[in-house]
Amino acid sequence: MAKIEISKGQYIHHSGDTVSSLEIIIKGSITISYDDDVSISATTGTMLGATHLPGKSYTYDYVAETDCMLYSYDYQQTDDIVSIIRNNPNIAPIITSANASCINSLLDMTANLYRKGTDYYHKVHNAYEDYVNRCTDLFEVPKDFDEISELAMPQKPAILTRWMYDYCRAYLRNDALLKKHYYSADISFCIGTNMVGAQMARQIQEGIDSSLAYLRDARELTSAFRTEYHSIKSRSDEAQRKNALDSGSDDLPSISGALNIILSYAQVDNKTATEFTSLIEKFKASSNKLDTSDEMRALRREITKYFFEIYELAFFASIEDDDVPSEVMMFFYFGFIDEELAGEENTTMLYKLLVTSKRDSMCKVLPAYEWLTMIYEEEVEPSKNEFDQDWPAYLNEQYRSGNIDEDEMEDFLEDSSRKVSFELNNLVSLANKITYGSILTYVPVFFKEAVLRPLGSCHMTPHKIHSAIDELKKIDYSIFYRTTMISNQDYDLARFMYDEEILPYVILMPNVGSNGSLWQEIEGRKRSTPARIILSMFHTGDLNNTITKICGDYHWEMCKRIQGVHWNDITDPSLTAEYCNYLQFYRKNRSLTSDVKEKVKNALAKNKNNYKNIFISDYMLYIKNESQGQPRLNRVSREIMFKYCTFSKEYRDSLAVNPQYQSLIEHWRSKQASKIHALEMIENKILKNYDELPEEVESQKEFLHL
Repeated sequence: MAKIEISKGQYIHHSGDTVSSLEIIIKGSITISYDDDVSISATTGTMLGATHLPGKSYTYDYVAETDCMLYSYDYQQTDDIVSIIRNNPNIAPIITSANASCINSLLDMTANLYRKGTDYYHKVHNAYEDYVNRCTDLFEVPKDFDEISELAMPQKPAILTRWMYDYCRAYLRNDALLKKHYYSADISFCIGTNMVGAQMARQIQEGIDSSLAYLRDARELTSAFRTEYHSIKSRSDEAQRKNALDSGSDDLPSISGALNIILSYAQVDNKTATEFTSLIEKFKASSNKLDTSDEMRALRREITKYFFEIYELAFFASIEDDDVPSEVMMFFYFGFIDEELAGEENTTMLYKLLVTSKRDSMCKVLPAYEWLTMIYEEEVEPSKNEFDQDWPAYLNEQYRSGNIDEDEMEDFLEDSSRKVSFELNNLVSLANKITYGSILTYVPVFFKEAVLRPLGSCHMTPHKIHSAIDELKKIDYSIFYRTTMISNQDYDLARFMYDEEILPYVILMPNVGSNGSLWQEIEGRKRSTPARIILSMFHTGDLNNTITKICGDYHWEMCKRIQGVHWNDITDPSLTAEYCNYLQFYRKNRSLTSDVKEKVKNALAKNKNNYKNIFISDYMLYIKNESQGQPRLNRVSREIMFKYCTFSKEYRDSLAVNPQYQSLIEHWRSKQASKIHALEMIENKILKNYDELPEEVESQKEFLHL
C-alpha cells in the first residue's frame, strides 16, 4: 500500500492504460469520464479500478476533481479486492457504500444513453414526416431516404432489466440502513457486495458501449437526411417569415433548431457536431454564464475553438450559395447559434435586423462576413496577424521555418481560400475577443445575458458609424488626410505633394461588446491604403468616445509609420517625437508649473510610462473639452496637439479670441498662408499653358482652405 497525493486536474489513469493498481479515495473527489456523454463524480471511499479486470485496459479517464489523497494497492488478480477489504475492516462499510453509489451513477448514465437512443429514433421518424409535409408546402418532391426505414429501435441493455435495475437501486435507497446493520455485521457482506458490484459494473459498461455505438451509428446513418431536412425546414420557415413581413405582421414564425441548421449547412462531421452541441447544452444549462471559475473558462474556450472551425466551414459553403439560410446569416453577422441561448425576443430582433439592414454604399463599414467575402474576391488583402505580419510576411516565415516549400509559398500567395482562413483565424478570432471587452468571460456565441442594452439602440449601422466619424472630422478635420506625392507629366508636374483623405475600413465583429480598436493603420507598406478599425456589431459603449479613442491611437501609429526609426527623434520633429520629448523631460520644462509636473508624473505612473496611452487620453480631452473652450491640457501638450491635430475652421474661429489659443491660431494661419501662396504659384504656372488644373491641385486647394 502507498499513500499518494494528487493535485486538482491531474490524471490518475488514462483510458487505455493497463490496469495494475486499485486506489481508494481518502480525501477529495475524482471525475470518471468515458465520453462526452459519460462523466460521473466519485467521492471518498470509492475504490477506483475495481470495475476492471487486472491486466486489461482502463475504459475510463480518472481525473482529480479536487486535490485528493489516495491509498494505492497492487492489483494482479480479482482476489486482491477481497484482500484489500478484509485488511481494512474499519472502512469496509464506507468503501462498499461509495462503490454502490458509483455503480448507481454509471447505471443512471446507461439509462440516460438508452433513452437518448430511443428519443433519437422517434425524433428522426417524426422529422421525416415533417420533411414530407414541408416539401409539399414548397411544391418539391421529397427525396427517398431508405436509411430512415432501416433505422431500428436501440436494443435495451441487459443491465436495465427490471429486477437488476431495482436490485441496484435498492442499495442506493437503503444505504444508511445497510451501513448500520448489514455491511458492519460481517466483513463477508462487504466483500460479496463489492465483488458482485464489480461484475455488474462490467455489464453496465457493455450497456454504455452499446448505447453509445447506437447513437454514433444512427447519427452517421441519418447524416444525409438530417442535412436535407434542416435545409428544407429552414427554407420553409423562411418563406413563412417573409410572408408575415410582407403582410405587415410583427408576429413572425419563431426560429427553431438553429444549431442543427447551422451545423448541417456547414457539413460538420458527426463527432464535431455532437461535441459542439454538448458544449452548447452545458453552456445553456449554466446558471452563471459569466462565471470566471476554471470550469466555466474551460467550457468557453472549448466553445470558442469549435465556433471558428464551424464559421470557416459555413463561410466556404456559402460562397457559391445565393440562398443561404437566415439562421446561418445570423450566425455570420451576430454570432447567433441557438434560439434558446439568445432568447426568443432577441432572436426575433436579430432576424429583423438581418433582413432590414442595408450595405454601406461606400463599402467602408463591413460586417466580418462581408469583409471575409471581399478578401475571398481579392478586393482587399488580409490584415496583419498578432505578430504584425501581413500575408506575404507570414508565408515567408512559414517557408523559413520549413513548414512549406518554395512552390507552396508561391501557390499560397494567391490562394483566396487560404487568405480567408488566415484572416478568420487571426483578425476575426482575435478582434472578436478584443471588442467583446472581457477576456475572462469571452465567448463568441450570442447569449441573452450579454445583452446590456436594447439591441436596436446598440446595433452598429453604417449610418451610425459614419455619423460618429463625421462628428470627429468636424473638429479634427485632417485626421484621415495623408500627404502623397505624384508626378503628372501631362501638366509638367515633376513632383507635387498634396493631401488626400483616405477613410478607414470599420469591420464589425459578430458579438455584443464594449470595446473598439485600431487593428492596423495601413495595408502592408502602402501609406495610401485605408486603416482598419474593429468594433462590435452591437457596441454597448459610447460610440463617439470609442471613435475618438481609436483616432487618437491612429494619429500616434500613423506618425510612427511615416517617421520610421525616427519616430521619437526630436531632431526630426513630429507628433510622436515631440510628445515623447515632452513626457521624458517634463521635469526640466520651464513652461510647466510644479502642479502640472506632479500631474504628468502621476499620469506616467498610472499608464506605466506608456507615452501613447497618455497621448490618447490627452487627445480625448482635446477633442471633447478643449474644442469647446474648456481648458484641460497644460500649455505644452496643448501646443503639440494643435500643431499636429489642428481644429477645423469652425473651431479655430470660435477659439481665435481665447488667450490660450490665440497665438497658436495666428502662427498656424501664417504658415497656412505660406502654403496657399506656394500653391497659387503652381496654379498660375499651370494655367499659363493649360485650361484647367489637375484634380490633385484642385483637391489640395480645397484642403488648404478647410
